[in-house]
Amino acid sequence: MRIRLLCILLFLTAGLAAQTRKDTLQTYAGRAWTAHQKRDYARAEQDWRRALHYGRQDTVIYNLGRDLQAQQRSLEALQYYQYAGTHSKNDSIRARAWNNAGDIYLQNKQWQQALESYKNSLRANPDDEIVRQKYAYVKKQLEKQRKQNKQNKNQPNKNNQNNKNQNQQNKQNQNQQNKQNQQKKQDQNNRQNQQNKQDQQQKKNKGQNKDKQNNKQNNKQNQDQKQRDNQAQNKQNQQQKNQNRNGQKSGQQKQNQEGQPQKRRSKLSPEQTKYLLNALKNKEKQTLKKIRWQRGRGQRRKQEKDW
Repeated sequence: MRIRLLCILLFLTAGLAAQTRKDTLQTYAGRAWTAHQKRDYARAEQDWRRALHYGRQDTVIYNLGRDLQAQQRSLEALQYYQYAGTHSKNDSIRARAWNNAGDIYLQNKQWQQALESYKNSLRANPDDEIVRQKYAYVKKQLEKQRKQNKQNKNQPNKNNQNNKNQNQQNKQNQNQQNKQNQQKKQDQNNRQNQQNKQDQQQKKNKGQNKDKQNNKQNNKQNQDQKQRDNQAQNKQNQQQKNQNRNGQKSGQQKQNQEGQPQKRRSKLSPEQTKYLLNALKNKEKQTLKKIRWQRGRGQRRKQEKDW
């Protein structure tokens, strides 16, 4: 029973891993196709190559050849076209791969290889009239070359010299093509390295900016907390100071109260107080009237006495 469960677990694990690799391949393939549509062939090449690490799909191999050819790297592209044309089970991919391979041979005037490539393309898709026209043109050129070679047999020295020149020219072309490919590859690596450095620098700058922002926020929080603490301390000191002042004032008042006799509070009502005030005013008026009367009487007496 345990062995059976273990086998099931291994089967599920393998299935999940395979699905993960397939999803990753599709992700890189989708990015490569987007770059291809934008004519960013170098970027597309990178993503096609990354996709190949997770599975050798015929479509990925064929499209990698297309983007290499778009970068004038025909010899590299030719290898992927031949692989896709030989191993793919899709007739459309085989036909297009051999057609593109034939175009590369045609550009290099390699008539025999071009003829075989177009023939393989027609085997996969016999209804392609454009490829059929190419096949007829290459076949005609190959017949001319054979006729020319036959005529050149009567002139062996000239033919040898021509072949030598042709070989030298082909060799020079090959060397030049190799140099160009190496230079382009070097440029591509340099661009990739530069892009990686820029990405790392941006990531580093982003981290530093985030740290600065966090430090700034922490400093602000510390300052706010310090300000709140100072305000609380000041408030506490002020309260303590007020309490001390109130305590001293209270003690002074208490001493004053102890040194002086306490006044009795009046227990009269407002009506009684008003009545007493009116009585005092009336009595004051009577007193003033009496004083005036007495003054007037004294003056009369004095006048009588002088007479």
